[in-house]
Amino acid sequence: MQIATTNIPLILSNLFITIAWSAHVKEVQTKPKYIAALVS
Repeated sequence: MQIATTNIPLILSNLFITIAWSAHVKEVQTKPKYIAALVS
């Protein structure tokens, strides 16, 4: 049970970060490079 308690938040946070990162990459592609550099 300890493994499930530890792994579930890790999996959820990893999924969230992956979705947020992919959205960030799509947004950066539509903006000028200097704005992308400042946001990063």
